Amino acid sequence: MKYPIRLRQGFGGQARSMPLILAVALVLTAPCAGGPIYLVDLTAADPATILTVESLQGLVNRTAAKPDQPAIYVIRYPEDAYWLAQYTRDPEEISPQDLIAKFKGRAAGQVLYDPEKSFTAHIALAAAGALDAVATSSDLGIETILDLRREWKTAADAYRWAIGNLLRRCSRERIAVPGEAG
Repeated sequence: MKYPIRLRQGFGGQARSMPLILAVALVLTAPCAGGPIYLVDLTAADPATILTVESLQGLVNRTAAKPDQPAIYVIRYPEDAYWLAQYTRDPEEISPQDLIAKFKGRAAGQVLYDPEKSFTAHIALAAAGALDAVATSSDLGIETILDLRREWKTAADAYRWAIGNLLRRCSRERIAVPGEAG
């Protein structure tokens, strides 16, 4: 049976691209050392929950290939269930709220963003990745490393700050395109 790859609308109205799908396939075919896999279904989640869970997923999955380290698998689209079926082990299902509670302690802290200004979410994700933190729009009860909620009035000002303060800490080998800049 063939599984057609359909492009779906992603964050900011942009269609998901083939490179993203290929990147997911490469990650899923990488060796996994055998730690637990936590499955979180985000198909009905609000955008803020999705962003926080996916931020934690990036942080936790950095060490997932090490022995006995957990991995987080997120389902947002029907295609994600197909890729999950390629695993040889059964995952443990967990709610988004329980996942956040379980793994927020792995973060060095939180980066708070304003959900009404999408550009602050984009910068929060970059900052969280660079600082081993979690991006969130609500206080998770852990140390706040950056609070971006009232920092800038325009996206241009925010991105200038990010270039000056975060770019040097970001990988030159990977890129994310979250959609419109707000």
